[in-house]
Amino acid sequence: MKNIPNAIAINMRIKTMMSNMDFLQSVVYWANLISLGAILLSFIGGATSIVFNRWLNIAKDEKSRIEKNETDLKIAETNQKAAEANQKAAEANQISESERLARLKLESKLADRKLTKEQQEKLVSLLTPFHNIEADVVIFGDTPEIKSISLTIRKCLQDAGWKINAAIPLGGGAIVTGIKIGVRPGSDLYTLHAAQNFVEGLQSMGIDSGFWDFNKMEYPGAFMGDLKKNTPIKIFIGSKP
Repeated sequence: MKNIPNAIAINMRIKTMMSNMDFLQSVVYWANLISLGAILLSFIGGATSIVFNRWLNIAKDEKSRIEKNETDLKIAETNQKAAEANQKAAEANQISESERLARLKLESKLADRKLTKEQQEKLVSLLTPFHNIEADVVIFGDTPEIKSISLTIRKCLQDAGWKINAAIPLGGGAIVTGIKIGVRPGSDLYTLHAAQNFVEGLQSMGIDSGFWDFNKMEYPGAFMGDLKKNTPIKIFIGSKP
């Protein structure tokens, strides 16, 4: 009979232990459940973070692309405007240069024919090797410009040792422009080279000059001056072209 209370006590202890074990199992279950939930949440959070970061990177890349496109567009527009401005400036410069050349051409056309001191000396040096050449010089026109250039050329010829016979037509006569020189057919090379140096020398100085058919260079019917009419060279000085 004494063992009955002990058995009861032991039984109570066993029940208590079983109850405690149920509690512990419950605690372990919930702990595992919570741990699993935490893991799931961590996974979800990690996945969300990865997705968010990827989206953020995509958004940044898209923003950078848009900004780059905008920058490139601005640069292209700036370059286009600069190119247009340069083209307009070039066109303006071309117009200005064309106007300048036209003005210089007009001024040159209107300006009197003149030879500087240096040009006169150069012409004399070109003609001196052919001294003693004889030429008839006929001056067509009596304007101050014609008188001035004809006087200068006659002086250069005389300073170079050429024998000059000069005359001015009285009344009408041929219309002559520029300075023409004719060489009698059959003349020697000495005479031809003398005429060539005369023409090329004047041309290099901007004076319009050239060869003319000797036989078509007709003397005026009436003139004032001295002409031999049998010289190997004729020189006609007329108005500026």
